[in-house]
Amino acid sequence: MNCFMHALVVLSLPFAAGVNPVTKECSGTDVCSDTLGDETVQLQVSHVKSALKEGPDITVYDEAENHDEDEGTHEAVYPFDLMKCHTEPPLKTEHMNTTMYDAIIEDFRVVFSKLPEKCEGMDCVVADVCGCILRMAGHDFMDYKDGVGGSDACTDMNEADNAGLADCLVEGTEGATIKEVYEKHCEFVSLADFVVIAAEAAMTYTRQIYLNVTSQDRGTVDFKTQFKYGRTTGKTCTENQLLPDPAKSCRDVERVFVDNMGLDWRLSAALMGVHTLGRAQLKNSGFQGWWSDAKNSRRFNNNYFVSLYLKGWIPEQVESGKWQWAFSDENRDDALNGKQMMLDSDFCLAWSNMPDTHGYEEILASDPVKTCAWTIPNLTFEVGESENEGIYPLFDAIDKYNDGKFCGIKIDEAMRDLPGGASLFDRIVQWKSDGWFEQKHQKRALSVFMELRAACCNGCKSFTGKLGGKCEEYSEASGFPVLVNDTGFVTHPTGMAKQYVIEFANDERVWVGAFLEAWAIATTNGFDDLTPLIEAAPPPTPPPAACKDWCHYYELSKESDKCSSQVCGACTECGDTSVSD
Repeated sequence: MNCFMHALVVLSLPFAAGVNPVTKECSGTDVCSDTLGDETVQLQVSHVKSALKEGPDITVYDEAENHDEDEGTHEAVYPFDLMKCHTEPPLKTEHMNTTMYDAIIEDFRVVFSKLPEKCEGMDCVVADVCGCILRMAGHDFMDYKDGVGGSDACTDMNEADNAGLADCLVEGTEGATIKEVYEKHCEFVSLADFVVIAAEAAMTYTRQIYLNVTSQDRGTVDFKTQFKYGRTTGKTCTENQLLPDPAKSCRDVERVFVDNMGLDWRLSAALMGVHTLGRAQLKNSGFQGWWSDAKNSRRFNNNYFVSLYLKGWIPEQVESGKWQWAFSDENRDDALNGKQMMLDSDFCLAWSNMPDTHGYEEILASDPVKTCAWTIPNLTFEVGESENEGIYPLFDAIDKYNDGKFCGIKIDEAMRDLPGGASLFDRIVQWKSDGWFEQKHQKRALSVFMELRAACCNGCKSFTGKLGGKCEEYSEASGFPVLVNDTGFVTHPTGMAKQYVIEFANDERVWVGAFLEAWAIATTNGFDDLTPLIEAAPPPTPPPAACKDWCHYYELSKESDKCSSQVCGACTECGDTSVSD
């Protein structure tokens, strides 16, 4: 765990017009501010964790500790116990071809197509069903380490982490369960292989929903080509690793995805993109909300990454007492789009508490200092060594995948031009009154900055002064805590996978490619003898139909030079129905 030990903090935004462009330092709990008219506008400074108390609060985490100490003991129940077959099911698939795979995908498509189409607010059955199936597959493969666990269809269904999974396995939402399709194919396919195919069916179906409302040119996701069969179903599994704890942020992402499963940070982030489907529910995990808006929560796309950087996020404590990051755009419509959130383990991919352009400093929604996470469209996440390196605007994400909107508003040219700058000095030069930005747009860069902050941070233009008082009113009305500052470094986000979040937000095809690579690793870990699908042989050509007796009486049907075949009816112009015996 990184410990926040900075004694000094550096102003990260340029001063107001007329103030010399120099770096101002603040220590302790000082507030660095600039004056805009009669208002004192707090500029972005680092927020030291000791701001509300003396000295840093350092907590040492044991990776092996249980998520909840008071879970107690329980009787384990495994998927093999719940998923009954009409015959003795194979623990390992012995043979599988593309036709058999397609048949399972098609049976799931039929089941999904019967679900209600409504998707509004918190009511979206397709998202719930498909999200649950993905959660089942994910919890199955995330328990892998050193050859134990993986996609073996074995996880303790009575563990608190797995609450609600029995619903999509055997109980069902609107009658849609994995079991009803499994019963049709359990004679030849292992449950371990089937759970993976079920997840691929959910992603395939929801990808098509997405293509139907956008463009078929965005492309399907080809799971079949890389699918391999031969996983052995585990009847019991007592040695599998703990699943990641969202409250442990990127520490547990690293433990599970990187250290245990063998992914790098790019592939770990890509795999996390599956959160675009489904939601967290209080009754299951203690968290509440979609990772995307309701409609995108039933579309397999890159909206997870688009949401991380194109929306604002504020800490929120939910009914269970747990903390999460709540969607905070000023003009959000929860009634239409549903409640949206990110867990600490999602948030850390994009955001960090680091007050500098480099490094990573963990920030949790439960931290005492409450901040608003947002960036600018023309962001910079680190200083590069060559021209334009480190400058990664979000314009493709905004225009291709978010209807030209940033934090819920259509952005104008000034908002697009607002420079992040390659360095603090560069930013100060560009933002001052005689800099190019104000000369071009006839408005101050700071004013545009505040307008964007308000759009992202629940209407808050500043966190201090008179405008800060307004911000407190907005927070109270929305059920949010009082905000102290921006999260980390607005123009240089320093999340653990920031460059990959930007990459995937800007180019969905790139994300799909990375996701397929990550999915293949995740679902094959622990199995060294898997076999690619066998291409099904084409059906044999049926023999020609026997000719009716009268056909043989026609001389032209047999001997005319106009006909290349002696088969009855092969050359219709040769048949002369007027010819009699």
